[in-house]
Amino acid sequence: MLTTNDRRSYEARLLEERRRAVRMLQQSAKEQVSDETDGDPGDRAALETERHLGQLVSTKESDTVAAIDEALRLIATSPEKYGFCRKCGKPIPRARLEVLPWALDCERHAPRG
Repeated sequence: MLTTNDRRSYEARLLEERRRAVRMLQQSAKEQVSDETDGDPGDRAALETERHLGQLVSTKESDTVAAIDEALRLIATSPEKYGFCRKCGKPIPRARLEVLPWALDCERHAPRG
């Protein structure tokens, strides 16, 4: 069972991770806007590959921010539920929360992606 201090610690980590993810999104957005080229087909292909990778990073970071926001909302509104799987109600192992403090489901019920 998580203590109030545990939840505060996870909340601080969530806020830190949210700031990191938002910075990544901002950087990705700047990079996607800044590189236009009339170069040869190889240059255009490389630029298109970079844009695609940037979009993948943006999607991942956007999903991370949304998950973090949901975890922060849970801590703020129902702190006693944070650290328990939304599907089965069993405790989420601390090892999982250490890696993914925004995890709201146990590994068995986590969405696969």
